[in-house]
Amino acid sequence: MDEYEASFGDGADFVDFSGDLRKMLKTADTKVEHWLSQDAVDALNEAIKAFIGVISEGSVVALENDKKKKKVLSPEHVVAGLEAKGFGEIARELEKNHGDVLTARKRKKKDDDGMTEEQMLELQKKLFAQAKAKQAF
Repeated sequence: MDEYEASFGDGADFVDFSGDLRKMLKTADTKVEHWLSQDAVDALNEAIKAFIGVISEGSVVALENDKKKKKVLSPEHVVAGLEAKGFGEIARELEKNHGDVLTARKRKKKDDDGMTEEQMLELQKKLFAQAKAKQAF
């Protein structure tokens, strides 16, 4: 069992990137015509899973070492995790090209869309009636 499996299990919960990999590799600008074997896609997919595991581990360590004692993993922890695991160049590229994604945003709780409690109850009754009608068919 490698370090990745020991930390993150068998990877069953990870997304399969095969489709995206095929698109990226087929459109890669190369000087040589190339073919893509399923073994290559599988190997790259496993490499991505391992990379995500390593970054996740570094991010969690950054969260644990955060002086502000935060309990929620944020983009700043991901950047710190990249740097801690030796991927500083990737961290800088992300900050430069995708800074808006890395900026932590406070998410507002969804409000009630301005509906009164009576309106929400009426909507709930209507939705229950629709569900019962669908079940009858």
